[in-house]
Amino acid sequence: MEAGLALDDIQPVYLPPADARAAFEGNQIDAWVIWDPFLSAAELELETKTIQDGEGLVANREFFLATDSFAGNEEALKIIKEELIKVDKWIEENPRDVAEFLSPEIGMSVEALEKTLNRKEYGLEEISNGVLDDQQKIADTFYHLKLIPSKINILDASADLKKQ
Repeated sequence: MEAGLALDDIQPVYLPPADARAAFEGNQIDAWVIWDPFLSAAELELETKTIQDGEGLVANREFFLATDSFAGNEEALKIIKEELIKVDKWIEENPRDVAEFLSPEIGMSVEALEKTLNRKEYGLEEISNGVLDDQQKIADTFYHLKLIPSKINILDASADLKKQ
């Protein structure tokens, strides 16, 4: 690894975000690996120092999942994609409004949510062989680190792209 440490050099503790934050605040753990909006909240509310972010290390993506039967409904998927693009654009242009709406729903501060929304990348990306290659690298890393028990072939979950 970049800092010269291997996973065996540390003692990882796997906790859900709220428990990890409490452990971090209580000095029960020395470091915390977390994602937004929990990162934004910690940056705003705690005295922390970011040691490393994921930029250049991993492609951070979110995925929309469907059952095989629903995924076969091309008309519904077309409509959903069009609406997602509209909503995504609106969120990008109105992060404060979105943060104010979400804050009471998820129990996070408006400021933390707005910070998250302001640094988020917007837009939809089609699943491509490049996206699948990135996911395969992550799966291979997890297997190598013994975080998952067996190798995963990402293409097994991506039947439409196997033929490309």
